[in-house]
Amino acid sequence: MKSQPTHLAALVSSLFIFAHSTIALADQRSDTGLYASLGVGVSTIDSDLSLEDDTGFAPRAAVGWQLTPNLGIEGSYHNFEEAEDPHGTLAKFDMNGASLAGTVRLPLSDRLALFAKLGNIWWESDLTDTNCSRGPAGCTTAKYSADDSSLFFGIGMGYEITSMLELELSYDNFESEYDAPLLNVFDHDTSVLGASLKFKF
Repeated sequence: MKSQPTHLAALVSSLFIFAHSTIALADQRSDTGLYASLGVGVSTIDSDLSLEDDTGFAPRAAVGWQLTPNLGIEGSYHNFEEAEDPHGTLAKFDMNGASLAGTVRLPLSDRLALFAKLGNIWWESDLTDTNCSRGPAGCTTAKYSADDSSLFFGIGMGYEITSMLELELSYDNFESEYDAPLLNVFDHDTSVLGASLKFKF
């Protein structure tokens, strides 16, 4: 009968062999199939509102299918942190949305790949507008909600840690046009620099 240390050594050895074989199978040039990813990023806003808090926290979740090692499709949910405008009209702007994109990957080695994506985001936004043009005693507040869709693009790099786990660094750009009764039409451009962990099935 084998002792417990022997069993433990055998277990550790088996796990090491499994991990080593899994890493060895990592190959960007043959990846296909279903995946899911979770990511966080820093959003930067360029808006006609001259928003004060122009950076924020931007979490993201995605599910995709790598059709070939070079082509895929991906659906994502995005949440962008609220931003404020302290100049003139005091506006608070909050936006989130779901997107669908086609992806193109260029494997550079068995571990490293560059990628690009182009798609459409269906977004919802809430705008709180406080107008104090007559002084603090004469402030009026109005709330607006809108939903629309617009194109977006992204670029990035992926590093395959194992055949089932990949680290991605990405840059995404989203543009939207907002029509508010008191603010007329303004453009809202959000860029996100982020990192994601991709789980492959």
